[in-house]
Amino acid sequence: MSEDARSSRVRGLAARWEAVAAAVLSGHGDGTTTTGPSGLGRATVSLRQVEQVLSEIDPHDSVEGFTAEPGGGDPERHTSFVQIVTVSTVKGGVLHLIFKTPRARAEMAKMLNVPELFRKETFMYKHVIHHLTNLWPDEPLTVFPRSYYSSPELLVLENLAAKGYMVAETQLGLDENHCTLVMTALGRFHAASLAYKEADNREASNTLCEAGYEPLYTESRRILLEPLFAAAAENTVNIIKSSAEVAKHTRTIEAILASRFDRIMKFHRPEEPLAVLLHGDLWADNIMFHYNELGEPDDVKFLDFQMCRYGSPALDINRFLYSSTTREVRIKHGDALLRAYHREQSRALRQLNVKQRYTLADLRREVHSTALYGLLTADLLLRIALNQIPPGATPYDVVTTNVPGDPFSKHLVDIVLELDDMGVLTP
Repeated sequence: MSEDARSSRVRGLAARWEAVAAAVLSGHGDGTTTTGPSGLGRATVSLRQVEQVLSEIDPHDSVEGFTAEPGGGDPERHTSFVQIVTVSTVKGGVLHLIFKTPRARAEMAKMLNVPELFRKETFMYKHVIHHLTNLWPDEPLTVFPRSYYSSPELLVLENLAAKGYMVAETQLGLDENHCTLVMTALGRFHAASLAYKEADNREASNTLCEAGYEPLYTESRRILLEPLFAAAAENTVNIIKSSAEVAKHTRTIEAILASRFDRIMKFHRPEEPLAVLLHGDLWADNIMFHYNELGEPDDVKFLDFQMCRYGSPALDINRFLYSSTTREVRIKHGDALLRAYHREQSRALRQLNVKQRYTLADLRREVHSTALYGLLTADLLLRIALNQIPPGATPYDVVTTNVPGDPFSKHLVDIVLELDDMGVLTP
């Protein structure tokens, strides 16, 4: 495909994504939430549902018995309800499954448009991930958990915990070894989307259009999100003002956060040749690791594709680095992590006979130019990771309870110091 033809197709896709987003979000923006198919509530999985899932896996087997229990984790942090289901089959097999349904309190559901985000994730598993996984027959992309069943109200995945995977400790940030695994896997994931984008066919174009439209930061949702952003900004500015290390940047941070919504929308605007299909919400809570007998991480899986979008790979990179690592790791190992990402992406593209669209120097410039995105998103994500969220807390409670000296404040100050050293703190 010629450069002109490729650019024309991408511009067309971008326009279609905006149209799809406007139509879908306006149709599902009333904040309605659901607990899934009939019979699937907070503590119940029906035999009919388990049989339906098993028939998708092996139509010649049947259910002998099953157990279901609520998944772990803080329910105040998540927009889905998870149940751990263990199924014994007549053929003697045992299936370890996760049943996931959309769930959130009315205020959170309306603000984040939870049903639509869940629909995006089920679309990814049903129509996108299997394409990306099968691009390399001899070396499949393994960063996704296996999906057994997906519908707009129910997603059934393999239970990674049964295979020894777990979410790493996030209070102190991920170390170099964890980050290298993540960045290597991310490079391969982005390479798969680049290769799929290069496929000049209607199916690929339509699939990317559906999977990649912007789900959250649209003009129609500005009225819902900007008041929350303003409350978070006030809290952040108070923290910055109280820190002797960064108090001089108070007005700059205040100006940056005052235009957070517009800045994020601008960052999300895809530009070629860098644009890829993004995870969109890549941070430590959405990543599981497997460990060897020495306790070292040896494999990684990405979870929760509800906010996938199409844009610069640097957005996934900066979102991950600034929400899930420490300043020390970023300073000491940041460039090595970028090299690991680019090396794996280039290797994966060579395997598919797809030309690498940008150099390591290009990637470094892109990550540097979008570093402020790390602050804008980590300012929200870190509150969720580091705060104790009481039952019934509103989104406004989550973003306004931090005080100078708490763990969130320390991470925030470190990010501001780092961005200042990089020369990207501009109002």
